[in-house]
Amino acid sequence: MVNNPSELTDVIDFYGKTYEQNDDGVMVPSEGKVFTTWCKVLSDLLKDYKSDAGTLMRGKTSFVIRHDQPKEIDTSMIIKWNSKTYTIDNILKDNTYKAYDTVVTTMKKVI
Repeated sequence: MVNNPSELTDVIDFYGKTYEQNDDGVMVPSEGKVFTTWCKVLSDLLKDYKSDAGTLMRGKTSFVIRHDQPKEIDTSMIIKWNSKTYTIDNILKDNTYKAYDTVVTTMKKVI
């Protein structure tokens, strides 16, 4: 999927639970930007539709990122890219080579 870091051409923002210090000096949880990173966006391919009978990968966007990130990623986070918000469905970690992970997402519907 990614052979060279120069293929990471898009920037995405991860949002989730962060901690801020209140006026009393107590750390309280809040929602905010956790970190920003470079990625490669994988579009849905026709062969994905055929191999998954059009159900599993339909409407999914995958972001390939470097394995080492400033914070641990989990499915409670959201991603913002191109003025759109995505929920994280799955994180495919590269535990063998520890080079690039794939984050599978679904675009969040605006109500």
